[in-house]
Amino acid sequence: MLPIDPATARILEIGTSNLMLRAFPERTQLLWTGRKWRAAGNGVAPFSLRSALQARRDLRAGKYDLVVVWVDPYAPWDFHQLRALFDRPYRPLASLIRIFGVQALRFFPKSVPVIAVDMEDSRTISRHSHFLFERVRYFFKRELPVDRWQVFQHSAHPGMPGSRFRRQPKFRRRINLLRPITLGCSPAGPIAADAPFPEKTSDVFAAVTLEGGTTVRNEGLKQLRALADAGLRIDLPTERLSPKEFQRRMAAAWLTWSPEGLGWQCFRHYEAPLAFSIPLINEPTIARYRPLIDGVHAFYYQPDDPESLGRVIRAALADQERLRAMAAAARSLVLANHVLPQPLADALLRMGLGLEEAPGGVELEIGSQVDRAIDGVAEQRKKFKKSSA
Repeated sequence: MLPIDPATARILEIGTSNLMLRAFPERTQLLWTGRKWRAAGNGVAPFSLRSALQARRDLRAGKYDLVVVWVDPYAPWDFHQLRALFDRPYRPLASLIRIFGVQALRFFPKSVPVIAVDMEDSRTISRHSHFLFERVRYFFKRELPVDRWQVFQHSAHPGMPGSRFRRQPKFRRRINLLRPITLGCSPAGPIAADAPFPEKTSDVFAAVTLEGGTTVRNEGLKQLRALADAGLRIDLPTERLSPKEFQRRMAAAWLTWSPEGLGWQCFRHYEAPLAFSIPLINEPTIARYRPLIDGVHAFYYQPDDPESLGRVIRAALADQERLRAMAAAARSLVLANHVLPQPLADALLRMGLGLEEAPGGVELEIGSQVDRAIDGVAEQRKKFKKSSA
């Protein structure tokens, strides 16, 4: 069978994101499953019995080449989703059917490849989404823990998955499907690949929201204020900036402080390089897609070391020629991999069609000799206990 040409591939998108529709509007159909009503038009149809049956017929007829599913953090029977029944326009039955849209994939034909994408802040995968592991080529997760088994904490496992759980072939197969994906950023307009290097008037730009934020941000801000008192040029806006002013002041700084938010990834990790400012980030706790490398595209510091942030900043500012080279390298990396909708949609399409391997895989041998030996010992123990009784 000949590989599918990504330039003509037809896509069925299901969920509450329109990334593929934005990237390929002429050949993508989005079935909207969000709690809030979204009217039909321009490639969008609210998920309904009629649209589901039509999609099922089209899949059987070979009218789609890839299905992209956007994972929702809440099950359709959760209160957060069931509020849809009382939203305007008041169509409770239609709303109930709509929020069950992703679950309907259970009944769709398996002839077309499927990828699932989880862009949520949580580092776990809720139990209502586990059926997707039996359908997908890849399960992409934005906040994928470095120990990937933790995605099953308090979902497939009541606590932290232990060694017995991790030896099960079923879950080893699922771990092999997991891949990291970028949060990325969506620029307001086209970005010139050969933009001039901006004049730098500050050392560090730091504009973060503290209300409802993280302890990483709270502690880091204290350290930045101390560095400002010591003479470093720290740009710490106290008022909310317009997008244009935000971009201008970020571009004027050698470094942009980008501590984690509700998830480790945040938009500023990728916005800063586009402005020729190097992101300054606390050490990653997740597996990353096409990552910003420490000392090449970004600087990382240890948030639990009170001296680390200042030490990293002072060392970085000591070599401005190096900073120029790093800023250019970081900008090239982000332009090639982390801008929405393209090039991320292009990469998802190619990976979903099996034309390229998704990066960040961790292959686990299923049913190794060691595991079989351990299981054999456990079985012998059970038999011994029974005979003793």
